Amino acid sequence: MNETLKAQWKVKKYTITFDSSGGSEVASITEDFGTEITAPKDPEKVHYTFAGWVPALPKAMPAENQTVKASWDPLRYKITFDTDGGSEVPEIEDIYGAPVIQPEDPTKAGYTFEGWMDETSALVTLPTYTPDKNPTFKAKWKKNPSAQHAHRWKYTANENTITATCQKTCPVDTQTAELTLNKATFTEGETIEPTVTVSKGWTTLNGLVSPPTETSVQYINKPGTASYRSTEPPTRPGAYSAQLTVKGQTASVDFTINKIVLLAKTVSKGKKRMVITWNKVNTAEGYDIYFGKSKVKTIRAGKKRKWKKAGLKKMKCYKVVVRAYTVKDGKKEYIKTSPVSYVFAAGGTKTFTNAKAVTAKKKKVTLTEGKKFKIKAKVRKLKKGKKLLPKKRVPTLRYMSSNDMIATVSKSGKIIAKAKGTCRIYVFAHNGVSRKIKVTVR
Repeated sequence: MNETLKAQWKVKKYTITFDSSGGSEVASITEDFGTEITAPKDPEKVHYTFAGWVPALPKAMPAENQTVKASWDPLRYKITFDTDGGSEVPEIEDIYGAPVIQPEDPTKAGYTFEGWMDETSALVTLPTYTPDKNPTFKAKWKKNPSAQHAHRWKYTANENTITATCQKTCPVDTQTAELTLNKATFTEGETIEPTVTVSKGWTTLNGLVSPPTETSVQYINKPGTASYRSTEPPTRPGAYSAQLTVKGQTASVDFTINKIVLLAKTVSKGKKRMVITWNKVNTAEGYDIYFGKSKVKTIRAGKKRKWKKAGLKKMKCYKVVVRAYTVKDGKKEYIKTSPVSYVFAAGGTKTFTNAKAVTAKKKKVTLTEGKKFKIKAKVRKLKKGKKLLPKKRVPTLRYMSSNDMIATVSKSGKIIAKAKGTCRIYVFAHNGVSRKIKVTVR
């Protein structure tokens, strides 16, 4: 007997997964193939509007698993300006987080613009990026004195500021000019940059002298420094004062220029080699290296301040000097010379050895003028049990100050505080290994 069999099919299930791209979570949908799909509730994301799914959500379950990703449009916000009768300032509209180009200050006849206020009437700094709201900022104005009012100004100085005060009953209280420098302690070759900041009214109110500028600054030496008075910043080491004088009143900023102490550090390597390193001299165009009185090498500025010398005589003591130079009219001029550095090839002899390091009990010292301090420092030997060079040939430790006007140091390591400021004391052994001590005089 013939018989017909009919296939039985089970519908497969598939899943659609939702990637909300940082928005609120959307549950996945699992249904039989071909089942009509009901779109889920749109996700939400702060500062964005939901723009749909990519790819588009199918109307019926497809014959495969699928992931769709949320697309978002950023919200736009406005910053509005109420100039309160002043010139118009256009509103700013952009997407959240976009940089805000600061508008020009408004103007208003008879008034001075003082800034923008928020809803609490507090002066605020405008946002640098578009905020997540639509704020309105209102201009704050200060009424200018009547044109008929002639100011009578009194000038006073306090530290680095000149203050002009109107001596009449006046809505303008004071105007100021402040002198500052880019730093308080300089090293030879560094640029001294003064800044004079004047208040807004100084340029608009009647009766005031012309606003002082950086070209008005004069530099004079402090006691103990070689005589100096000029509108050009000094270049030589010492203690100085930058001064701004208006109507006989002088504001000042004290500063120091420390000299560069050029030190040559020499270290033996193996039996017949040594390595010489030295610190930078800002204005140098190059460095000459001497063995005794003979120049053996020139290193130009910008190159590595390090030189290796081979072929030395075993256990011989060499005298090394580094000299920094500039070139003027085609000729070398030496501007810095390091103290003589003594180094043994092969690390020493049967009796003597090189210094390995210098240690100091204190790295920073603070003193008042006239006070003294004794440096406690030691030399660590390269080879224990051997001697350093005899003191009659070279002291075990040598000392140098970067600014004798601030603090001096004796051959025995006694510091004497001379004037307010900051300098460095260098403590170094016979082969140039050293330690710096910062000295602050108050």
